[in-house]
Amino acid sequence: MNIEKLSQKIKELRKMKCLSQEELATQAGVSLRTIQRVERAENTPSGETLKRILTTLGTSYETLIAETINEKPLRTLQGVKEYLHIFSDKLIINRSVTPENITKTYEKSISFLFKTLGIVFIGTLLFSVIAVVLFFLDNTDLAIFATGFAAIFLIVTFLIMWFSSGTVPYIERKHIVATKIENTKLGNIHFIITYRDGKRIKERVIAFETRDLMYIQEGLISENLLENDKVGRNYDTLIIIFSIPILSSLARFSDKFDFPVIITLWSLTGIVCIAMKVIIKSIRNNKKYAQSL
Repeated sequence: MNIEKLSQKIKELRKMKCLSQEELATQAGVSLRTIQRVERAENTPSGETLKRILTTLGTSYETLIAETINEKPLRTLQGVKEYLHIFSDKLIINRSVTPENITKTYEKSISFLFKTLGIVFIGTLLFSVIAVVLFFLDNTDLAIFATGFAAIFLIVTFLIMWFSSGTVPYIERKHIVATKIENTKLGNIHFIITYRDGKRIKERVIAFETRDLMYIQEGLISENLLENDKVGRNYDTLIIIFSIPILSSLARFSDKFDFPVIITLWSLTGIVCIAMKVIIKSIRNNKKYAQSL
């Protein structure tokens, strides 16, 4: 369910129960700030937080989803790992359209997000400690190597915290602002949905097999989810792969740095470029589609 619609429903249920935001926060065991942010559609709450709030209000996420899913999809397209179920007013990106399965998928994505964040955070601390120890042992090259990886983990932590909120299984069509297909040159094509979620513009990517391109295009165009059969190109993965032999060549002929230092610089440059691309793309999308917010 879209964050905007979810926040509106929570607000309506709270008022029906004659509860203030403070009372709901206390009974649900969450902070007042969390309730305020949810009702203002500022962010999507975690699965556990949402479960507490809805239980306090006498309902569940399955019930809310069930209220909006009464008809069969107009068309279903099979992706590499998930299905795209196309309805007249929404898209459900999941193996099944049942409320229970949608809820389970979303909760798993939230759980995976927090586990990943925990691993990355531990990695940052671990490499930071190793770097400090190596500096004191006068092993500068390996210390730089460890510092570089600590910085990489730190940047990844920032990207996860700033841009991730779990895999969205439900998008209302009225909130879609743009769609396109990109060829990754690695056997898959990506159907990219740019949509409005609260006060932010987000993207959802669905991977399909390249051999199914014409069938996917036909289906998306017939359901007015794609304007034409134009296919863009995405070389991000290939650039990373082709840069590996270049890195080896630089290490072989370089007499200024040891290999650990070179690979650290290469890794840092790569992750910084990725971070800059993600941030610039996010800013550009928010400016480009500002009128839809």
